[in-house]
Amino acid sequence: MPFRRLPFSRESRLTALEAARAKAAASSSGIILITNAHIAALDLQNPTSLHSRYKKECGEVAPARAAQVTATTLRDTLAHRAHLLVSKAIQNIQSAIETGDLPAIVRGHYQLPPNKDTLPDIVTPADVRLWAGHIIAGETARLATNDPAQIGEGPLAWPTAAKISTIINQLDAAEAEQTRAKDRADIEDEQATALDAEVDTFIKDMWDTIEFNLRTHEAPSLRRRAREWGVFYATRPGEVEETETPAPTPTP
Repeated sequence: MPFRRLPFSRESRLTALEAARAKAAASSSGIILITNAHIAALDLQNPTSLHSRYKKECGEVAPARAAQVTATTLRDTLAHRAHLLVSKAIQNIQSAIETGDLPAIVRGHYQLPPNKDTLPDIVTPADVRLWAGHIIAGETARLATNDPAQIGEGPLAWPTAAKISTIINQLDAAEAEQTRAKDRADIEDEQATALDAEVDTFIKDMWDTIEFNLRTHEAPSLRRRAREWGVFYATRPGEVEETETPAPTPTP
């Protein structure tokens, strides 16, 4: 036998509220199955009604989450690019030492081990920032020496220290915006969540009222009429779905 099942998601709660609102608006006063208090709570023309407040809060969650995803994507893209540029700069320094264009002593300016030509482990965003700082400071220190051998052909060409500084600044800004976007999304979600329990209580009371007002009907008729007001009836595994219009009684 079908059984009543209360909404369990924001979408199903909003569906239940809207179904009852629309049915009440379309019904004559003689067959309205909910109370005036229910109708007032469903009124979308009143911005302070429960329906209005819940619809507003739920409607603001998805855009906030979308903005968070956009901000996260930008942050991750910039972090990847920064990682590539920092790694490339260190690789260029090591290659210049290997080809004899720069003496090995310049490794010290960049905080690189003096006798290793490998790349340091750069895994996390913190690693990227650390080595970006070493490259920027190292370039300044190397070019400030009075040793022509260390200066070589001048600043790093690709990527330049300025380019690395720019990408790190962009990454910092993107991370700050991603944090703000996540905070906004969390707040919107919390504000909607704060109304979930109130809406659940309201729907249960409203559905109880609808079924009470239909109590003189046979169960299938009660459910059919209640469904028109948004009441949801589920079936158990193996049960046949109940049709909206009952099958005609066979003629003996």
